[in-house]
Amino acid sequence: MPSLRKIGLYYDTLKYLKPSQFLWRVYYAFRNRLQPPNLSIKAKPVSKARSLALAPSLSNAVSRRDQTFTFLNQPVTFSGSIDWNFADHGKLWTYNLNYFDYLGQPDMSKKEGLALIRTFIADTSRIQVGWEPYPISLRAINWIKFLIRHQVEDPAIDEHLYAQYQLLGRSIEYHLMGNHLLENAFSLLFGAIYFQDRKLFKKAVQILTAQLREQILPDGGHFELSPMYHQILLLRMLDCYNLVSHNPLFGSDITALLKDRSEAMLGWLQNLTFSNGDIPMFNDSAPDITPGSRQLFDYAGRLGLEIPQLPLGVSGYRRFQKESYECLVDVGPIGPDYIPGHAHADMFTFEMQVGGKPFITDTGTSTYEANDIRLMERSTESHNTVVINDTDQSEVWASFRVGKRARIKDLRETVSGVEASHDGYRRLGCIHTRSFECSDQQMRIIDKVTGGGVAYIHFHPSCTAFEIDQDEVVAQGVRLKFTGVKHLSLKSYNFAQAFNLRLPAKCLAIQFQDQLTTDIYI
Repeated sequence: MPSLRKIGLYYDTLKYLKPSQFLWRVYYAFRNRLQPPNLSIKAKPVSKARSLALAPSLSNAVSRRDQTFTFLNQPVTFSGSIDWNFADHGKLWTYNLNYFDYLGQPDMSKKEGLALIRTFIADTSRIQVGWEPYPISLRAINWIKFLIRHQVEDPAIDEHLYAQYQLLGRSIEYHLMGNHLLENAFSLLFGAIYFQDRKLFKKAVQILTAQLREQILPDGGHFELSPMYHQILLLRMLDCYNLVSHNPLFGSDITALLKDRSEAMLGWLQNLTFSNGDIPMFNDSAPDITPGSRQLFDYAGRLGLEIPQLPLGVSGYRRFQKESYECLVDVGPIGPDYIPGHAHADMFTFEMQVGGKPFITDTGTSTYEANDIRLMERSTESHNTVVINDTDQSEVWASFRVGKRARIKDLRETVSGVEASHDGYRRLGCIHTRSFECSDQQMRIIDKVTGGGVAYIHFHPSCTAFEIDQDEVVAQGVRLKFTGVKHLSLKSYNFAQAFNLRLPAKCLAIQFQDQLTTDIYI
């Protein structure tokens, strides 16, 4: 029997869902029990566009060599047939196998790509995870891009692809929403134009019109507030704009919206990209999952899109750039209440680069599996902010769940700084207030709490030289001075360099009472 605490955790998690999410979950549960989702090659496409045009897109990182597939830094070699349901490395790895991103590898030949597609088709009856709507969405886009690029005319492939779209149309992820629903719609748009299917087009436009207006915030950020997912979705936006601007088969119903929202997303990404091309690892973010910011900017330029100068606003991120350092600060919400799965308990965290190199960093994301590593990486202690009484600001749990969540209070801004409070520790009778003040050679952080707290500062693994003297630390030549410190210690932590790749690094734990002032002298 679940404990009262567990019941409360579920209540605090589920109460934020939209009523429609509950209704769709119930509907899909009953329908799938009566009629399990299966691929049926009965409905054949009525027509198909000929000689579709598509400007060169971005190719993905190499993930396949012969029979070896490498995703999330985990290689698997299949001897003989490919196991499309391979689950030894978790569901995200299996998803990647079924995405077919490797069709975009620069050295992927027409012959090799077609062989992989036909192998997948031959294994239709044995495939399980691959028929979920999210992998269908990404795989269908990758197949269409490959078929267009190599001008493939194969009725058997088209019939199978069209059947996948019929299954996707019955399984739109209205129960999850967020980036999953957008990916469904992007794929429907590709399918609509590839097959000249007005029904698919109408559904794609309906979803995109509503979701792009909701999910892309006024300052251009994607509302789940992960820089990595922002890059992923921007790439898909650029591909869709690329497709519709070169193939106006159904008029320009969606072209203007795609252009407008793509440019807004480009403006936000420029604000969230350090001068060396890195993005901060806020929330669920990891490098090398998608083409980087500079590649995306170049792709957008080739499509004739502009990057507007948009000020950061409702996304909650702020940028302070000086001659000797850059700092990105999080003073915003954890994300949309009804889909906070990629959120961390990281309010008031920040990242800093000095001289174009990482210095103070987020610990990153190395796994989506439901384990202790996932819980630690989402915890407040793993971010550059304050922990009170060993408690997380927001109740992150399982792999993608959040119970009680912190809220921003009293946000105040100046040209050179920002101050805000959050109520994540209200259950402890405490409010945390933090201010950032940035000048040319110094950044000052002031933390105020009721009682005691511990401030954490995580250094990039490249920082290996430390000198500690009571209330001062010199790290890689940068001096940090603390006023109000009770105890200071240098600890070890695991930095997530990428998925399933962690490196040892150092962090400071600074105990204080009521108020702590941190001065970083560059």
